[in-house]
Amino acid sequence: MNKVIQNDLDASIVKAVASREYSGVVNSLWKHPTLKSEIMNRVNSEIDKECSSLCSQKEPSILRKTNAKQLTEFSERKCVEELKTRAPTLYGCIRSVTTSSKRRRKIEKGSNNDEQNDAAPISLAASILLKQRCPEMSAIAYRFSLGVLWHSGAKKQVPFS
Repeated sequence: MNKVIQNDLDASIVKAVASREYSGVVNSLWKHPTLKSEIMNRVNSEIDKECSSLCSQKEPSILRKTNAKQLTEFSERKCVEELKTRAPTLYGCIRSVTTSSKRRRKIEKGSNNDEQNDAAPISLAASILLKQRCPEMSAIAYRFSLGVLWHSGAKKQVPFS
């Protein structure tokens, strides 16, 4: 039995799949309004799962660790590495927002210094977004507040009346 595909967009998808032109498949799927909506739903669902995992108490994220020792061991680089491994879809979204495609290409060619510079905005953005979802994800907020106290000349803790 042969089936003739009437819709040009559907035909382009089938043709790209049959010829194993996967970038063509993705481009055709993205142009299809119904399929694009389904792809977005799937991406959103994946990001939700990743965020739930990061916010879990069973396997806490570096952003949930707020005692003094953990805060001194915290680094933006460690935060970004955690995002890459535990939440790659979220990491990709945040990286796309914080880093231009030109800069990403430069980093991919091996400019390690640029990758180091991108860790701070990526970890800060993730921290802000995840803290909105789960208030315990506050390691960076704690670090900032300690920095403000330190640089403002605070010498000791005093009780509030």
